[in-house]
Amino acid sequence: MVSVLARHLGRAVRWTGDRLEDLASTSYGFDEIVDAKLALDREGHILALAADVIGDVGAYSIYPWTAAIEPIQVASFMPGPYRVPAYRGRVRAVATCKTPLGPYCGVGRPISTFVMERLIDVAAQRLALDPVELRLRNLVRSDEFPYRAASGIVWDRSGFGESLTRACAAIDYPQPWAEQTAARAEGRLVGIGIASYAELTGIGSRISAAPGMPINTGTAATIRFDSTGAVTGSFGIASHRQSLEATLAQVIADELGVRIEDIQILQGDSAVVAHGTGTYASRRAVLARGAATLAARLLKDRVIRAASHLLEASVEDIDAADGRIFVAGTDRSLTFRELAKAVYSEIGRLPRGAREELEVTKIYDPYSAR
Repeated sequence: MVSVLARHLGRAVRWTGDRLEDLASTSYGFDEIVDAKLALDREGHILALAADVIGDVGAYSIYPWTAAIEPIQVASFMPGPYRVPAYRGRVRAVATCKTPLGPYCGVGRPISTFVMERLIDVAAQRLALDPVELRLRNLVRSDEFPYRAASGIVWDRSGFGESLTRACAAIDYPQPWAEQTAARAEGRLVGIGIASYAELTGIGSRISAAPGMPINTGTAATIRFDSTGAVTGSFGIASHRQSLEATLAQVIADELGVRIEDIQILQGDSAVVAHGTGTYASRRAVLARGAATLAARLLKDRVIRAASHLLEASVEDIDAADGRIFVAGTDRSLTFRELAKAVYSEIGRLPRGAREELEVTKIYDPYSAR
């Protein structure tokens, strides 16, 4: 409304919310007290972790996530990307007369990452080990994936150690230590910060349903060819200027074999699909891509079946790439425009019962992590 009024009036417009409005309509995050301990052997290998988390969750719960989601996430992410053989996490959510606690940008992650990385740094000092070396000794290795963390989170696949190694190479580590020593000799305080972090994204119903939350997390994609052979992909999500539409167009192009310039992506409008579950929890690219992949594969099957009649070839011998549908090993092909014209307009070119609907809607919801 501020933007609309500013354009209408042709001058700057400011809106100010008072304290009563803020308390009645907003939430906050990241209010925890954490008491944590880390045990290691003399070689710097982590043996155990213990964390006691107390979260101020405010006056009441925010349905359906519950006010306890923030302190629970702190405890869940505390082991981070490290191998922690034994872990004891205790969580207490305390009701107070404050604004209720709600899911807020990186729920629980900043707190748990800070605590764990601080423990690693203290351990490095106690053991007289380089903080990078200590981390590399304890980060989950590539040959250990999928790795179930002590808190129950499963890291499917990543490059924890590789990422840290490349980051160090980029800054010519350990050169910063020499620069720090020289700076401190001159009376300048220069710090060196090192931290490792792993993020859980693409949240689906399996995670949401576990605590009994009655919500559907899946997202839908509708992909269709029009009579000119152009492709429209419609999604129940919204991009926040991360160019997600370019990512989804690339997925559709790769799966269908069409040219990326022939694809239009519609998103950020609840009217373009029958149902959408919104944008939250770092999940848009994962779920929207999943829905796009499922819809595009089914649509490609229909395209190839129709093309098999037009090209007089078996479906097993037909493929599509770079905007053309072709019979492998031959020079027989047609464009998507030609196929769409045959399906929509040239009724005599396809046998009765072989006219395919060139529009597919699929929902992707990784309930079983698939």
